[in-house]
Amino acid sequence: MKKFSKILSVALLVALVLSLGVANAFAAGTVDITVNRDTTYDATHVDPDSDGRTFKWYHVFTADHDVSSTGGGYDTDGTPRSVDAGNVAVAYTASSEVAAKLGTWDATTSTWTRKASTGTGDTGNLWFDLAPIAGTTNYSVAWINAETDADTAQAAAKWLFENEVWDGSGDLTANSDGSKWTATVAPGYYILKGSEGQNLIAATTDMTINEKNSYPT
Repeated sequence: MKKFSKILSVALLVALVLSLGVANAFAAGTVDITVNRDTTYDATHVDPDSDGRTFKWYHVFTADHDVSSTGGGYDTDGTPRSVDAGNVAVAYTASSEVAAKLGTWDATTSTWTRKASTGTGDTGNLWFDLAPIAGTTNYSVAWINAETDADTAQAAAKWLFENEVWDGSGDLTANSDGSKWTATVAPGYYILKGSEGQNLIAATTDMTINEKNSYPT
């Protein structure tokens, strides 16, 4: 018997997720993440009043406003790097809680070791290198996997979710007519999990996501 699998279709998702740089300006303070309901799926397959679909966000990295004008993340001494030097346009930072789940920093050799595989089916951290930011407990983040396809983004999301690589979470709230779900969050990098799957989003401005439902191949 075929089973429907819910996936999220996000405009420019791959461009946002697979690069830790975003050229557009930050929204100040907070951003809204909105998921629009797939009413075509509702009309054919489920009762929209009782299907129980939910969406939840998990905070992974923080988008740093303070260096958005110069970008490029941080050097290990805490100095913001310049975009002109070929670095990314927006800095993302990880809390010490998230960093500990992604790997370890050796202060003696100034090297980062990504978390390795710990069991069958666990690929380890294949996507992120970190470095401590001087004077803080946070770490700068670099995306190191050169792949640019959606499968890579979903693999990262799956691993991050299964290994609980986040430091905060919350629910998206349905509006009064059930046509969309919304959450107001700080700009950053999030796992967005629906009833049957998860993905990564880089929410640096208000973003709208269209729920897409389809048969798996």
